[in-house]
Amino acid sequence: MKRLVVLCGSLAAVLVASAMGGSEPDQRRGDISAAARAAFGAHAPSVVNVGGVLSVDLGMMGANEQEIDLIGTVVDKTGLTVVASSILNPFGDEPIEFEPQPGMVVNLSGEVTQVWIQRPDGTRIDAEVVLTDPELDLAFIRPVEAGAESESRVPFEPVDLGEATGGVDVLDSVIWIGRMTKLAGWAPTAHISRVSAVIEQPRVCYLAGTAPGAPVFDGRGRLLGITVMLVDAEEGFNPMAMMMGGGQGPGQPVVLPGAEIKRLVEQATQR
Repeated sequence: MKRLVVLCGSLAAVLVASAMGGSEPDQRRGDISAAARAAFGAHAPSVVNVGGVLSVDLGMMGANEQEIDLIGTVVDKTGLTVVASSILNPFGDEPIEFEPQPGMVVNLSGEVTQVWIQRPDGTRIDAEVVLTDPELDLAFIRPVEAGAESESRVPFEPVDLGEATGGVDVLDSVIWIGRMTKLAGWAPTAHISRVSAVIEQPRVCYLAGTAPGAPVFDGRGRLLGITVMLVDAEEGFNPMAMMMGGGQGPGQPVVLPGAEIKRLVEQATQR
């Protein structure tokens, strides 16, 4: 006489998945991990540390200098590098009126007085800001010696914005690459996250838990775009937070598609 065994809950699901030739979620995890390792191996050299000095004028409250420490993505063989402009200089190009208390108005401004690109091997290359687009939150930084001499001495390994994929959807996996600070020897980092929102206005961009300045790839390892900050023009900057070393205030890192960035690269290379 045959015995009938009834399985329920997670055990039944495991056995059914095994009978069908393995767990599909595990398979997908393996695929994205393999794609992430491939993207990391190919594109980690394209991610660099950017450092510098921000001179801050606080009006009647005085002035000071603050160190800049962020990451950027190399987009051209001469070393042209993209960073989030609101992280490079939270004050922007125009002075900001700040009212710390009723009837007291202070004009605040900031200027990047020094900037350099920190290569993965630890080499520091003096650079300059050649183009900013506050609307897209993009700043382009170029080595001071960006000609043939610079190329022959230390070749850069840029990402190819011309190969950027068309897009991703909500809950798709994405891969992004970052870089540690000097404390960890500027080691590159690899991450896998999911798209939590597709933002349509004022332009298409993707919310995926990525870091400003980092290149982002789709689940197959194809370039998607570079992370910038989505900051409200009226409420996005918090001067008090900035003065206390707490950043520029409210903002959200989003992935800007590569096609949007590519249109500005030609302008930046001609300056």
